[in-house]
Amino acid sequence: MAMAALFYAICLCFLSVAFGKSVVENSPPTWSNFYTVSGVLSLPYAEIVESFQAWFDGKNGRSRIDYYGGLDSTIQRADVKPYGTNYRICPETTETQLNVRSCFQVNGTKDAPVAIQTVLPDLSKFKFVGYKECRTGNCSAWMYSNTEQHKENTYTMYTSLTVQADPVHYEMLGYDTLLGSHYDKYEVDYIDYAPQMPPPDVFDIIDITCKGFPGPGIMSSLIANPMQEFIEPRGQETVHELFEHFLIKHPKKYANMVDRKEHNERRDIFRQNLR
Repeated sequence: MAMAALFYAICLCFLSVAFGKSVVENSPPTWSNFYTVSGVLSLPYAEIVESFQAWFDGKNGRSRIDYYGGLDSTIQRADVKPYGTNYRICPETTETQLNVRSCFQVNGTKDAPVAIQTVLPDLSKFKFVGYKECRTGNCSAWMYSNTEQHKENTYTMYTSLTVQADPVHYEMLGYDTLLGSHYDKYEVDYIDYAPQMPPPDVFDIIDITCKGFPGPGIMSSLIANPMQEFIEPRGQETVHELFEHFLIKHPKKYANMVDRKEHNERRDIFRQNLR
């Protein structure tokens, strides 16, 4: 009996390797605690497409995400005492200078310590929903949905059909059940995922002096680390809350209109200005 069970297990493993499919469909993939990956972030409604490259070292509390080929870099150092530091290196334009490479710094606090930023969503709450066509051919599809009042957000992750699943495509679709319309959507395509330790010097700030970030609290946090809005399920809700606070401080006629189209378009512009 034991030999038969062993033979069956070996056959399953052989089939999994031979056909590139995981035999455990009820267990979503878990990502390596360190990796490098490139990708493209798309916001179809806002007609925005951004390339990025990410380095993640969860073991040592360090992460970095570059946009536009390194023109804009964000670095999260949870390992810096006492509460971590966010850095953003990007061109700055003022009244006296144009597109000068500058470094901005936001320190964590006891109540809000800096966290490292992954570009891969936590799939622990996602459910397997079948095999679907994707950019690379066929993929395993994993889905998670949550509803708050009349807003339903659906997150879908597509992974490769290999024994050690790789990320292929991630998308979020927000649907307003009250208005019967989609109010938000973004997509992330992953390329060249490698579960390997990034070189430590990629997280260092070299040959530049950093200064404080303009803007208080959570606003600075989002500007210093814009990717959190798209990877964390609560990220876009934070932006929505900030926009509502903005409307209270600066009342606009579209804020109370029954037709929410302009409201949503203005919120997208507000979100991009945060970045």
